Amino acid sequence: MSVKHVVGSTMADLKQEFRRHVTEVARRLEVSGSFQNRDELPEYRREFLEAVLEGTTPDAELSDVLYDLSDVLHTLHRRQVVVLIDEYDTPTTYAVQRGYACEVCDLSEPSIPFSFPSQANNFCHEAFSRLLKVGIFVGADSMLL
Repeated sequence: MSVKHVVGSTMADLKQEFRRHVTEVARRLEVSGSFQNRDELPEYRREFLEAVLEGTTPDAELSDVLYDLSDVLHTLHRRQVVVLIDEYDTPTTYAVQRGYACEVCDLSEPSIPFSFPSQANNFCHEAFSRLLKVGIFVGADSMLL
């Protein structure tokens, strides 16, 4: 998954664009048949999946949406899920250029498991960090999900 175009003029715009992008990825997975057996999911997971597919994931849940979506895929297919994220630094760079970096950067968190170019974008860090604790592939920047 490339987040190269997940940018916004404000933090609210950034979150909306992230929500739109995750919804687009989920819809592609749905078209490919990845959620055919969703009735096997617990109700709270089916409701989560419906919210993602409808683009109505609440802001408070956005930072966990990629991890939760990968967990849904793992549950449905009983296989490990690998999420490749490309251009993860673009939202931070864009925030700096547009003057709202202080809204999204957490300058007090130096213990990030890898180095972001420029300061860590707190929102993207939260959105990706649970995935990164599972593992990270470096150098696969031409692959998209």
